[in-house]
Amino acid sequence: MGHRWGYPPIGRWTDFVGGLEPVSRDWGYDRGLPIDRYYIERFLAGHAADIAGHVLEFGDDVYTVKFGGGRVTRGDVLAVVQGNSKATIVADLADAYYIPSDTFTNCSSRSEL
Repeated sequence: MGHRWGYPPIGRWTDFVGGLEPVSRDWGYDRGLPIDRYYIERFLAGHAADIAGHVLEFGDDVYTVKFGGGRVTRGDVLAVVQGNSKATIVADLADAYYIPSDTFTNCSSRSEL
């Protein structure tokens, strides 16, 4: 018997959600904007003025285009492994000694952040 609020008893979560298959194989985009993206986009919108100069984005350039606009003079896309057609740089940042440290605009040094 379930909890008085309708939650399944401990150890029965898979019965409640219908098994071990993911609810979505598209990270939730098939049902709208995933909740983490709401907060990411809200943050980026609030700091859009800081997205400028030579920028680096991971995976694709969606946020560079959406929030950087004309303030971006150059945008690079980083991928950790080969195979991403949008990547301009394939590297592990923990060991990317060949990327000079001053390549990208550093907004973290701005006093308002």
